[in-house]
Amino acid sequence: MERTGGELTIVPDSPDGIALPLEWETEVNWSFDRAPRLPDGASGANVPELAVDDEDLSVIAGCSVNELPRLVGTGSATMDGVTLAFTTRMIVVNPDLIFGFQQVDGVVRGQSMVERRSFVMSR
Repeated sequence: MERTGGELTIVPDSPDGIALPLEWETEVNWSFDRAPRLPDGASGANVPELAVDDEDLSVIAGCSVNELPRLVGTGSATMDGVTLAFTTRMIVVNPDLIFGFQQVDGVVRGQSMVERRSFVMSR
């Protein structure tokens, strides 16, 4: 991540990546359950449980998840004729820990596709 022109941006480490400008989220409450919910109309098998949920983050931070700084980055990229929409959500838990999720949405060969992954950034 870097700050350029007063804007915080996730900067790719390769020329093929996309930059995601980040915006502060203040209006919408976030909720992370151990069993992630799928978008309306979607179904899936073998959806893994998450290692961290709201309660865990609240214990680590000492306050509610929605009291913590939250950032959202969105962007899109076209690969092999398929446009993919990227959304990254991050919670700044403390000065040394950021917890987040990336979601990718698209339509591949006529089928809707949703990919989600959680991540932890620490120093």
